[in-house]
Amino acid sequence: MRALDVVGHNIANANTPGYSRQVARLGAAPPYPSASLSSLVIAGQVGTGVQVQAIHRLRDQFVELQLRTETQSMGRWTARYEALQQVELMLQEPSDLSLRDALDRFWQALQDLHQQPESDAARAVVRERALALAATFQHVHKQLSDLQADLNRLVALEVQRINTLAERLADINAQIHRVSMSGYEPNDLLDQRDQLLLELAELVDISVTEMENRTVHVSIGGLTLVDGNRAVELVTRPDPSNNDFLSIYWSPTDEKMAIENGRLAGVLQARDDLVAGYLSQLDTLAQAIISHFNALHQLGYTLEPPATPGGLPPNGGQFFTGTGAKDMGVHGDILQDLRKIAASASGAPGDGENARLLAQLLHDPIPELGNTSMADYLRALVAGVGVAAQQARNMTASQTALVEHLHNRREAVSGVSLDEEMVDMVRFQQAYAAAARLVTTMDEALDTIINRMGVVGR
Repeated sequence: MRALDVVGHNIANANTPGYSRQVARLGAAPPYPSASLSSLVIAGQVGTGVQVQAIHRLRDQFVELQLRTETQSMGRWTARYEALQQVELMLQEPSDLSLRDALDRFWQALQDLHQQPESDAARAVVRERALALAATFQHVHKQLSDLQADLNRLVALEVQRINTLAERLADINAQIHRVSMSGYEPNDLLDQRDQLLLELAELVDISVTEMENRTVHVSIGGLTLVDGNRAVELVTRPDPSNNDFLSIYWSPTDEKMAIENGRLAGVLQARDDLVAGYLSQLDTLAQAIISHFNALHQLGYTLEPPATPGGLPPNGGQFFTGTGAKDMGVHGDILQDLRKIAASASGAPGDGENARLLAQLLHDPIPELGNTSMADYLRALVAGVGVAAQQARNMTASQTALVEHLHNRREAVSGVSLDEEMVDMVRFQQAYAAAARLVTTMDEALDTIINRMGVVGR
């Protein structure tokens, strides 16, 4: 009956996540009589039947270790890929709404101004395209900054999940210890604990050690997270050395934690390395455009009247304002008066040479950009995002396939096969029926001896 109970338990939990198939280990019961100096000498000991020696769960610990390790890497690459997907959408490459398209349109307007330096229409197009370029820089910068802020909030949420899982692990550790001390095998509790460890491994790089009392010790980077029935809380606080973004600390000693793997590591890397790097590159490009364009624009001449009769028109002033992509804009003088655009290099009527030089800036090497042109720098930025996203996508697919393979290996050992359970059920049912028939036969024999012997012929 106990073996049939185990089969029924397996069938009932065939679809339970993390459940391991259980098997009743049967063994012969102690024979009679037992060995003794005063026991009767008979032909031999008589068996007393069968007993369930133990109920084991089928689990390959090496596969479990591999599964936790690879799940950590899968979590990290998945978080990176999700962040890079959003960055790709923000850059909108290739499309008519991208930063590169806005830059190309602005420089095309400058080339048109070179052909028609005294045309108000050409000057108006330059001003509008400059406004569109500045607005695109600001928009992309804001989107990347918002993404970085979202990732920062996600750090707090992931740490909260880690603390919740740690508390549940500590509670299950306590239950496992109590059941083990009572002499029972806590199979279902061990399954629940392994499932929690796998969920925790997806979030952070953990090291798991099983103790002699069947509880587990869980640590992160050598710092204890779960020890028996005690869970240590992780806390997050703004870090002044990292733009007040959240850092993670171990509460007992307030020690800053280094997260190397898992989804949390992927979120931190996306926030502090990937998105922060793209913001820095965007600012570098915007600063180069502002400084070099303004410097060359100030060397040209406007269409304003000369200060003295027969003299040259005034030189151009600042064209762009701001310190980077966040606050890049067009100077108020240009917004108020189209004549202040310095398209001339000599001040002579019909001269648009300075507009051509301004347009040429797009392809001139810039020291601040690593001696590459603005166009090449932007292309490299966009290409870098694409390459990083492709790598993250490939690694995510690779890790997902590996984790699925390990899940299949675990299921091959621990999974419940309804066909196998049906075979076991029939086998135990027949054994039970045979045992019942044996009891019936013995009952009939005893009835003959007790009630029917000696009554023949009466």
